[in-house]
Amino acid sequence: MYPGTYAAEAPGRIAAAMAGTGETLSYFELERRSAQLARVLHAAGLRPGDAVALLTENSLRAFEVYWAAMRSGLYITAVNCRLKPDEVAYIVNNCGAAALIVSSEQAATAEAVAGLTAEVKLRLAFGGPVIGHGGYEVPGTAGRTVMGVVRICADDGAELPAGQIGVVYFERDAVPFAYHHDPQETRAAQHPEQPTWTTLGDIGYLDGDGFLFLTDRRAFTIISGGVNIYPQEAENVLALHPAVYDVAVIGVPDPDMGESVAAIIQPAAGTVRGPELEREIIAFVKSKIASFKAPRIVHFVDELPRTEAGKLMKAELKAKYANA
Repeated sequence: MYPGTYAAEAPGRIAAAMAGTGETLSYFELERRSAQLARVLHAAGLRPGDAVALLTENSLRAFEVYWAAMRSGLYITAVNCRLKPDEVAYIVNNCGAAALIVSSEQAATAEAVAGLTAEVKLRLAFGGPVIGHGGYEVPGTAGRTVMGVVRICADDGAELPAGQIGVVYFERDAVPFAYHHDPQETRAAQHPEQPTWTTLGDIGYLDGDGFLFLTDRRAFTIISGGVNIYPQEAENVLALHPAVYDVAVIGVPDPDMGESVAAIIQPAAGTVRGPELEREIIAFVKSKIASFKAPRIVHFVDELPRTEAGKLMKAELKAKYANA
C-alpha cells in the first residue's frame, strides 16, 4: 500500500523508526518527500523502466528514495556503503543507473565514484552538500494533495489566492487528529475559525494548476518589523554563492525590529572569512531577492549542527545566537 493511503487516513502515524536513536518518520513526511523527489527525477528526464542507484548508511531517508522510485515506475538498486569506490562504481554501471542518490555521510565515496560512472546523468545528495551532487531538499512541489482540500491562509486565517505564500491547511470532513492529552497543541494546529482545517506547520503556496509547493516551516518564520520572512528563500540564494558550503538562516532578537535575519555559514574550503566576505555575501543575496529578506548579520562556523539523518538543528542555532 502506498504511503499516500496512510497519509490521508492518519498523517501522523509512524511509517518507520530507527531502533538505535528513536528517530521516526511519519507517513505524511514520507509521502511529501517521496513525491517531491519523484518530481525532481521526472524533471531530469527519468521515465518508467529507468534505474536509480542509492548509496547510504542505515537511514530513514532511504524510504523516501525507495518510494519515489516506486511511484515513478523506476528500478532501484541499493549499494552497500561499505564497498570500495571501484566496487560501488561497478554496481552503479552494471545496473544502468540514470541517477545516483547518496547520503552526505558517503560524500568521500560518492566523489570518488563520480569519475567512474560517466553514464549517470543525475547525481543527488541528501543530508548535506556533496561535491558534484545536487540537492533535492529545496522548496518544490509536493504534488496534488491526497490529504484533503488545500487551503493557503495568512496568519489571521484569511484564505490566500494561488501564488501567495501562507500557512498550509488541509480541509477534511471531520477533525482528523488530536494531540494526546494536549488540547492546546491540538487547537494550535487548527485554523482560527475552521477546526476541520488543520496544519502540520508547513508554509507554501498553490500554483494555478492546484499543485502544492512547500517553501518552509512555520516555526522558522522570521517576523521583522511586522513582516513575515521565510528563511528558505535566503538559504536557497546563499547556497548558490561559491564561498558557501552549508548555510542556515534564522531570526535573532532585535530591539527595534523584533527579529533580524542572520545567516550561519560554513564556508567552502580555502575561503577567507571576515568582514569583506560578510559584505560580499549580503550584497549577493540583495541582488537576488528583496533586500529585507537578506541577512543583516553573518556568522561563520566550522560546521552546522545536524542530526544523524542530516536534518539541520535550527532550534539549537536559535538558542546559541539569541544573545550573540
